[in-house]
Amino acid sequence: MKDDQDDELAIFGGNPVRKNLLSLAEPIIGEEEIIAVEEVLRSGWIREGNNVKDFERKFSKYVGSKYAVAVSSGTAALHTACSVCGLKEGDEVIVPSFTHISTANAVLYVGATPVFAEVDTMTYNIDPADVANKITKKTRAIIPVHWGGHPANMNVLNEIAEQNNLIIIEDSCQALGASIGSKKTGCFGAVGCFSFYPSKIITTGEGGMIVTNDEDIYENAKLFRNYGQKWEQRFSHSILGYNYRISEIQAVLGLKQLDRVEDIITKKILNSKKISKGLESIEGISAPTTKPDCRHVFVHYMIQVDENEFGLKRDFLVEALNAEKIEARFYIPPVHLQPYYINRFNYKEGYLPETEKISKRVLTLPCSAALSESDIWDIVLALTKIKGYTYGK
Repeated sequence: MKDDQDDELAIFGGNPVRKNLLSLAEPIIGEEEIIAVEEVLRSGWIREGNNVKDFERKFSKYVGSKYAVAVSSGTAALHTACSVCGLKEGDEVIVPSFTHISTANAVLYVGATPVFAEVDTMTYNIDPADVANKITKKTRAIIPVHWGGHPANMNVLNEIAEQNNLIIIEDSCQALGASIGSKKTGCFGAVGCFSFYPSKIITTGEGGMIVTNDEDIYENAKLFRNYGQKWEQRFSHSILGYNYRISEIQAVLGLKQLDRVEDIITKKILNSKKISKGLESIEGISAPTTKPDCRHVFVHYMIQVDENEFGLKRDFLVEALNAEKIEARFYIPPVHLQPYYINRFNYKEGYLPETEKISKRVLTLPCSAALSESDIWDIVLALTKIKGYTYGK
């Protein structure tokens, strides 16, 4: 394996597998969505209305919760959940470091302190054993993240939470439609949080949802997203709230997207299986796994790279794939090693060795529901080509 491989990367770029870039994620937007959005625009009623209410009802029915509250983003959903669950200054909340920074930031927004736990190196989800080790007298909640679309080990996490009187807030932003047995993610804890960013299973452009079976949480979440006021009592603010509402445009887009959610998930699962099959013969690449009784919805298709076996460092492989017009991305730096968290909490490398090791081995490949057979072959062909080149074949 060579340290300086810029010349090799230039060769990949000079004769790429594809002419056009194959992007990591491509939202599935059809004519139905376009027509529905146009109808809302022509109606003259764009702010929150009946479409938002219909979207909430339809969403709660799909995931299996009693209530749903639409908000402006997945981050807004997490912030809302932390607030309405009563988390506050002095509380500790156990979260994974292998996650988008918004998971931990939402804890800080309410004045509480995120405590980072290790992850399972196969699913990238929070490790229940390390969660148990991190519990103190100040611990109030756990926020498991269903990373990439694979459910966290909710059965064990719920046992830990019950034994220690802890709240569970599920970060299901990447896991709409994922499940353990017949129960969908978002419905195992007090609150579930979802995102509708364009790279997620369904999209509203920007947007999010919280779901719950608790009526008090539901009512307070509605207040929180609307400046702390009820619609029927405007300008009477009973709590400190935010402007986390969504529009009718976003809601009607979400409604139409929900009509095709199972088709999208089915196609993503099928595409992931085909990619994994194609990668079987490439040494040094480990395809994602799915634990028994779990439904993985593959918002991310994440592989692990053993650079000694593959013959190329992970970072160079990402550059080589991009040169081959296959978009690939490092995913993701641990939150505890982000500059803000280092400066505020004085974290250092070595605090979470498994998380840090995994973060240096993984990369994300395209796995859109829009992938064609040709696209899938191009992904496998690009990796095979790069692998062959590293060995001078």
